[in-house]
Amino acid sequence: MRHHKPFITFLGILIFISLISSCKKEKPDPEDPNTEQTDTTGNNATAADSIYMLFTAQVNGVGFEADTNMISYEFDDALQLHVITAADGVGHIVTLMMQSIEPGTYEVDFDNNIVIYQNGLTIYNGGFNPEGQIVITHHEDNTISGTFHASLFNFDTAQELEVTSGHFIHLPAM
Repeated sequence: MRHHKPFITFLGILIFISLISSCKKEKPDPEDPNTEQTDTTGNNATAADSIYMLFTAQVNGVGFEADTNMISYEFDDALQLHVITAADGVGHIVTLMMQSIEPGTYEVDFDNNIVIYQNGLTIYNGGFNPEGQIVITHHEDNTISGTFHASLFNFDTAQELEVTSGHFIHLPAM
């Protein structure tokens, strides 16, 4: 019986590891607006740490999906704008700046509703003629959901960029 104890311990550890690895969290149905968020930052910015959040877009036809640990919300007192920043962890960042987070359709402009895309040090914004929309479809329980699209421009390289099919679901917004 004494020789079986290490084998049983090993078998128990193996079963435990297989159970842990098989318990994967699934992303929720994007249409379900009843997902709770958690503020883990302890300051005026709220970081995303929930698997229920989603921030995606197509940037010149290439998919962008933010890492849920790299989505944040804050209200910028100086600009008087709500700012959502979403990064994918490899140097791509999409920022939405909005005067209001109440449900509605907001045209992208120079001052109140802004979409910015950053790839490393290269920044694209509305350029001389901002075009696009930010649509807030849901704002309840300190979370918002919606869509966005915009034509962006980089002044240094004179390149244009299209951000299409943007979606954000259950993002923190206080």
